[in-house]
Amino acid sequence: MTESAVKTILAVDDDRLTLLVVKRALEGPERKVLTAANGLEAVEALRDNAVDLLITDLEMPLMGGFQLIAHAIPRYPAIPVLVLSGVLDDEKRGKVQELGALRVLAKPPEADPLRSAVEALLHRVPDGQFRGMNLLTMVTLVFWEKKTCTLTIHGQNGASGMLYLQDGHLIHAVAGAKEDAEAAMEILGWDRADVTMMEACKIERTFQQPMEAFLIEAKANLRMRLN
Repeated sequence: MTESAVKTILAVDDDRLTLLVVKRALEGPERKVLTAANGLEAVEALRDNAVDLLITDLEMPLMGGFQLIAHAIPRYPAIPVLVLSGVLDDEKRGKVQELGALRVLAKPPEADPLRSAVEALLHRVPDGQFRGMNLLTMVTLVFWEKKTCTLTIHGQNGASGMLYLQDGHLIHAVAGAKEDAEAAMEILGWDRADVTMMEACKIERTFQQPMEAFLIEAKANLRMRLN
């Protein structure tokens, strides 16, 4: 993948409206969005451009998403793949994950979940590690995906902490001598932290605040810090 500050995203779909939604949601000063109408066009775009993330539909003419993923991952193993699909049955989800896709979202994509998934994938490195991650974005994505995991976080200031999530809900947090809400709020205030995700959580629940309310409060606190 390119080390440039500007990340290039290739979005592939035969539906022009979906491509427009993706482009409007993601394109900006640090994000360039290329588009292709099918897998064959995407193969050419991958060959001719330094792509940092591939977003693809499954059902397309000439070359569909399954064939595109099977082509792209062996040749460009550093490029993460996000699948958009209007039919998310277990068979299709399992097949694209077996091929190597890292995220699957329903069509039409909503802007916030799409941005969060893209942010996580662009900062991902092997073995469940994420560099320079926006923590509020990452925790929100874990909540949306109902993940069970343990996050080990190292902030740029040398501080470290742990977030424990069960089915997407925060159940415990530790940062130094602080625990639960106080610890979680401190951790989410760290800018661009390094995160290691372990997809397991073996700890008793001590944090009782509903996750939706906690995320709203955390977002408000972060805005206050930035203003």
